[in-house]
Amino acid sequence: MNTAIWVQDTYGCQNKRSEQAKAIINQKGQLYGKTTATVERLLGRPDEEELAEQTEKTYYYYLESGPQCEAGHPRSAANKLAIHFGAIGTVTEILTERPLAK
Repeated sequence: MNTAIWVQDTYGCQNKRSEQAKAIINQKGQLYGKTTATVERLLGRPDEEELAEQTEKTYYYYLESGPQCEAGHPRSAANKLAIHFGAIGTVTEILTERPLAK
C-alpha cells in the first residue's frame, strides 16, 4: 500500500483510495490491536470520526468521490473504510460499507 497516495486523496475525492483499500482489507490482520496513533500515522487523520459508548470510536475514510467533496464536506453515502476501536483504544474491526470492486 502506498500511504502517500492515501493521505493525499483527502475525502476520497481523487478516487485513488479504492485500490489502496484492497491492500488494507487483505492485510487487516496486521492492524488488529494497533492504536489510534498507529492508524493515523499510516492513514492520516480520518475523514470522519464517530464516538460510541465509553471510549469506543470509529474512524471513517472515504474511498470514492461524492457529496463529501463539496464545500463543508457534508456526510455522504459514498463507500468508506470503517476502522473500529474498542474500549482500550485498539483496532477491533476493519470493513467497508459496501464491497470493493474486484
